[in-house]
Amino acid sequence: MHIEYPHAVGEILDRLHRAGYEAHIVGGSLRDSMLGRPPHDWDVTTSALPEQTLEVFSSSRTLTTGLKHGTITVLAEENGEPLPVEITTYRIDGEYADARHPTEVTFTRSIADDLARRDFTVCAMAWSPYGPGDGLVDLFCGRDDLDARIIRCVGEPKLRFREDALRILRAYRFAAELSFDIDPATRAAANLCAELLSRISAERICAELSRTVVAPNAVRAMTMMAEDSVLASILPSVTHAEIAALDALPPILSLRLAALLHHESLTQAADALLKLRFSNEVIRRVGAALALRDFPLGEDHALTARRLLREGGLTAAEDVLALRSAFGEPTEGYSSALGQARERGDCTDLAHLALNGQDLAALGIPRGPIIGRLLNHLLDAVIEEPARNDREQLTALVLTWKDAPNI
Repeated sequence: MHIEYPHAVGEILDRLHRAGYEAHIVGGSLRDSMLGRPPHDWDVTTSALPEQTLEVFSSSRTLTTGLKHGTITVLAEENGEPLPVEITTYRIDGEYADARHPTEVTFTRSIADDLARRDFTVCAMAWSPYGPGDGLVDLFCGRDDLDARIIRCVGEPKLRFREDALRILRAYRFAAELSFDIDPATRAAANLCAELLSRISAERICAELSRTVVAPNAVRAMTMMAEDSVLASILPSVTHAEIAALDALPPILSLRLAALLHHESLTQAADALLKLRFSNEVIRRVGAALALRDFPLGEDHALTARRLLREGGLTAAEDVLALRSAFGEPTEGYSSALGQARERGDCTDLAHLALNGQDLAALGIPRGPIIGRLLNHLLDAVIEEPARNDREQLTALVLTWKDAPNI
């Protein structure tokens, strides 16, 4: 078996090996390497105790924030770029008192003990270039599950989820990202343990959900979440129709969240996202799209596009057309008109109007609310007929309107 890994990771394995310790690439970095996917980070597990690991890397830059749980981060470099590598001592986890973290850990010299505490079989393998055979330590048939494209808990699923309820969401996230199925016993346990998600911080739930929603197989994974009562613990009002709409949308988090919350009021949608600690920018963009979901799409595509741009701006206009298309509305003509309006530079906001408030004051308009009303009337006129965005034409309109009683 051949594993591609950065030179810096090889150096770390070699230094531990030369010092007399076992050292393996482990977890998600190994799983992704075996799948031919570029790992996002690299993890090493070792028989060296934390103080021994620190001694081996005494000449390297390290972080010790995870020292209590046996983790030291070596701040390596690869091709001039920073490459942090986490090195964790083989360990056995103690009791989990909060459905998330072990109250204590015990260091061990046995990699079998270390792999037995992990969540899923495809993440419970280890590999070393110095190991026997092909170097793979696979005690729970993780390679078979990779080949079968299955997410399966190590050992008893209910025990794994009761130890750390966040593993429930990780199972569906892996299924979404890898396009895997979930083992029936693992799904059944997730269903039974879903109520434990109430003990997980909103920030961690948000992080897992965010990755699931934009993953390649989001629809299948979230459908399983809905069927297994897991989604009801997070976003209880989401329907199967809203989940299905995700396939028609690009993997943009705010856009896909807007689809999931499509039937909610603006207040309800914002409250749901705030509860899960989504960023203000995500909440703002979701709200801007949902605010336009009932905007009338008239027969004149170009005029409708300009009205959309005026009402919500470019991003909201693009988002709502994508959103409405995902739910079955014909929007292609409006999307094309939107692009054409951008290319022409059509004026759709006050900032690009050929007259401003100072110009109106110079024409004798008294300062105050009337200037704002006149500018908006002028923008209305320009939205209807873009060629009117001309100083002479707009000045003529102002002189016509300035004494009108209804302005």
